[in-house]
Amino acid sequence: MSNILLTIYLVLYLLLIFFGSKVAKKGEFAEEPWSRQQALVIQALACIGVVLHHVTQEITGFGVVDKGPITIFNSIGILFTSLFFFFSGYGLIISVRTKEAYL
Repeated sequence: MSNILLTIYLVLYLLLIFFGSKVAKKGEFAEEPWSRQQALVIQALACIGVVLHHVTQEITGFGVVDKGPITIFNSIGILFTSLFFFFSGYGLIISVRTKEAYL
């Protein structure tokens, strides 16, 4: 029963990732693929992923106990951390280049 409840967290996370997304028609591309808004959304999802990684480590005893599909978060915490820092640095570089006397 507890494995099913933990799987609900994974499903909710996946729904959160695709909330508000839309499928582009053939030949269409994003107008601003590296916009500030998209970077902030990816950064927020990575932050939530890091929190889920730490919660999963606590629940599974750092991967010793298998708790179903949520156990995958034991292994991919470094991915979420990397995404978060990449987009933080990207935002900093863009701000330095576009804003006068930013630093």
